Amino acid sequence: MKRQSIVVLGLVLSAGLCVWSTGYLIAVGLRMDALSGFATPAEIYLGGGGLLAGVLGLALFLGLVLRPAAPVDAGIQPDDGTR
Repeated sequence: MKRQSIVVLGLVLSAGLCVWSTGYLIAVGLRMDALSGFATPAEIYLGGGGLLAGVLGLALFLGLVLRPAAPVDAGIQPDDGTR
């Protein structure tokens, strides 16, 4: 696999982790319109940890995707000051 395809795969997996974690937190009862949550601390840590890992993965892989490519020019030799 090429490096670019691995980065895009990581980006897709991170986005999927964010969506899954959000869906999980909603399924266990932590909704914005709920007056009180019925989730256990373990469920909150699992959903919140997955959401945090997904967001950090998105930041990492977006940074790798959007990084400018290094220019490659074989004709330019480094100037070492010998002239």
